[in-house]
Amino acid sequence: MDGVKVRQLETAAGAAIRFFDHAISENVARSWFLPVKATSDLLLIQSDLYTLADGFVIRNSARTNPANPSIELGPEFKKVNNFLSRFKSIPSILELDSLKVVGNVWFGAGVTLKVSNEMPFHFVTFFFFIYF
Repeated sequence: MDGVKVRQLETAAGAAIRFFDHAISENVARSWFLPVKATSDLLLIQSDLYTLADGFVIRNSARTNPANPSIELGPEFKKVNNFLSRFKSIPSILELDSLKVVGNVWFGAGVTLKVSNEMPFHFVTFFFFIYF
């Protein structure tokens, strides 16, 4: 920023701003980033739903639903190392509406997750390539 020192804080702006004299803030467009606060967010960003082009996060135009899929991963996926070890490759989720994974689940390579909006329940539990 033209020689001005910048400090990035991962906290609510209202809570952090009080610690700096003469502080200013900048509103950053959502297209510059996607927040990753849980491994379910990491699944979204690593999937085929988004790509990074010229410094911008671009949503895949092949997705017809304007909303992100609702993804809920069980405690087995909470830590990043555990999350990564449970996927041979990140599944395609372009046609996914919702997903709830419960239990000792492992995903193989080349998996595509699809859930129709017409299903009579909100969450679907998938069990792919379970290894014990």
